[in-house]
Amino acid sequence: MTDHAVTRQRIGSEGEPLVVIDGFAANPDALRADAIAGSYDPAGHHYPGIRAALPDRYLRDQLPVIARALGREFGSYRRIHVVDARFSIVTTAPDALDVRQRLPHVDAYGRDRIALVHYLSASNRGGTAFFRHRATGFETIDEARAPIFFDTLRREVEAAPPAGYIVVETATRSAGPWCNSGNTQGASASGSRWRSASRHRSTSSVTCLRSRRSGSADRAPI
Repeated sequence: MTDHAVTRQRIGSEGEPLVVIDGFAANPDALRADAIAGSYDPAGHHYPGIRAALPDRYLRDQLPVIARALGREFGSYRRIHVVDARFSIVTTAPDALDVRQRLPHVDAYGRDRIALVHYLSASNRGGTAFFRHRATGFETIDEARAPIFFDTLRREVEAAPPAGYIVVETATRSAGPWCNSGNTQGASASGSRWRSASRHRSTSSVTCLRSRRSGSADRAPI
């Protein structure tokens, strides 16, 4: 039986919940072997790399762990419905990225959508960074904020197109339009127009957050 160390925190000025589960998978080496043997295709949906199907046992084994760890941090839900779950590896060269891949992104607007990243790297590499948009002050995007945010972002990008992958180091520059408002590290990271409130390191951990949180993550090669 794997011991799961669960850390719960609130990040940024808006206090969005973030749950980190260390020791998430009982046998991460087996998952890494599955990832290496996977059949990968271009990801689409703005992801700058390739993706492959997870083994059938993954969701069967891991959903109960997720349900117990989430508790009431994200509200009370009777059941978890998985929208999408796959192995993902960033492979796109920086100069080949389109504009959308060079910016922090939001997966969905609804408060009932939760994003999860399972870090599988054998060493402590990378992570996920979360951002605040300087011009609007937004750390989360919902349907009411979206028109204001995207109109402002469009004007900023037209004036100064982003130059590649966002990295945490550039996120701290006062001249940039973003500041990093939180960071978890474990297998991948990125960021450029937002500021940091927390850091976490682990070689087999999961990060859970609301999909409307502005963030960016690079999955390092397995």
